[in-house]
Amino acid sequence: MTIPEELIQAYKSSNYKIIDSLLLKIDSDLEVVSKLLHDIGAISATFITAYNPYSVKCTHKENESRNTYLRNTLDRMGFTYHDSVIFSDDGEWSEDAFLICDISDEKASQLLIQYEQNAGMKLTKDGNYLLLREEL
Repeated sequence: MTIPEELIQAYKSSNYKIIDSLLLKIDSDLEVVSKLLHDIGAISATFITAYNPYSVKCTHKENESRNTYLRNTLDRMGFTYHDSVIFSDDGEWSEDAFLICDISDEKASQLLIQYEQNAGMKLTKDGNYLLLREEL
């Protein structure tokens, strides 16, 4: 399944925020990202949500249940993570998410597939990028 270009652009223009912390975008300044990674004690981190599988809108209750399963999975896998939110500039949508510290692209890819997500955003000191399910 190919992800439509307009959906990829929506992901790229989204806002990514750790609760009570910085607001990031895919093109955020590397100094800001490096400071954030330093502050959370990580070399890299990836935003992932379980909301709205493959961008199909679910009820709030369904989304909360899906994110609870993702949280439980992260706990079982032993990852350090931070509660986060991903939202559009216009406020039309938002999704609770997790910023997962030092997760490999391979493990992140497995979670994207398991929780039926099109993409996650990876933060590194060298730059940010989307992990797209279709490229995995």
